[in-house]
Amino acid sequence: MNDCKFLGRLTRDIELKYTPGGTAIAEFGLAVSRSYKDKSTGEYGVDFVECQVWAERGETVAKYFSKGDPILVHTEARLDSWEDKEGKKRSKISFNVNSFEFVPKNDGASHSTSVTSNSSPSDVVVDVEENEEIPF
Repeated sequence: MNDCKFLGRLTRDIELKYTPGGTAIAEFGLAVSRSYKDKSTGEYGVDFVECQVWAERGETVAKYFSKGDPILVHTEARLDSWEDKEGKKRSKISFNVNSFEFVPKNDGASHSTSVTSNSSPSDVVVDVEENEEIPF
């Protein structure tokens, strides 16, 4: 089972893009604190993860979240591979968001709202020719 959850803060404003077929893709970085302290510094470490949210969920995330906002995301890990301009093979792990939850911003609010979808990222139809590059 490929299921990851992250609770963190956005490291930058969300970048909302569209495929040639009109499907929204929201991309953002997330800073996630580790659950243990570093013995030498006494501080919690931080990991940074890259997330993508597709279709209507992506538009919703882009509308309601910005840099520094807390968010809880339920994701699937994905290994992206490509060749760079010099012809070197590159890869990175990114996380495809299946659902997310609003998290209170320390303003005394005591609830969270969950947004889910019955469709998975693999159900999203993107109109891209087989050898066509996505324009971003």
